Amino acid sequence: MERTLTRLDPWSLFQLVWPDRRNPHTGKRICRFCGRDVSKGRRVFYCSDACQIACESSLSWPLTRRRVWERDGRKCRRCGAHLLLHEEIAYTSIPSNIQVAEIHHIEPADDLWDLAHDITKDIEPESLRCHLRAKAYAILFHHLDNLETLCPKPCHDQAHEEIAKRPPPWRRTLDQFLTVTNP
Repeated sequence: MERTLTRLDPWSLFQLVWPDRRNPHTGKRICRFCGRDVSKGRRVFYCSDACQIACESSLSWPLTRRRVWERDGRKCRRCGAHLLLHEEIAYTSIPSNIQVAEIHHIEPADDLWDLAHDITKDIEPESLRCHLRAKAYAILFHHLDNLETLCPKPCHDQAHEEIAKRPPPWRRTLDQFLTVTNP
């Protein structure tokens, strides 16, 4: 039976994208990020601190959100309103004129899972197909060109209204996705 993810479940996705592997010849663990043997010591899954940071940050939504917000100049891409991230606001005293940034997927996350499925549907064996599908989804989900910083109202609401008005088919091919996100 094929495993599927309907929502981004960070731990399940991480395990599929970066599985625990061993070298079949030496029995040593293989670095989850670069594939080199992991020497005995304090590290279990990575050969270096750099590989651990790279691997863990590749699926980090807070890090991705910060990168998009900084790329967009800390402003809403549509109206230009100055925005702050959740972690930069003391929730006890939020001034009424401050808005919290919302990071919007230009192509919705559910469509990205369908696209990852389409990309990997012909790969055999099934275990490799599931692994590559999760990796493709993670890459598409965190793809900076598919993300934009918006203010909660009215811009983010308008973006979702525009998505709802799109004519079928909602699902796009990889080429169409790359054309839409990289004009």
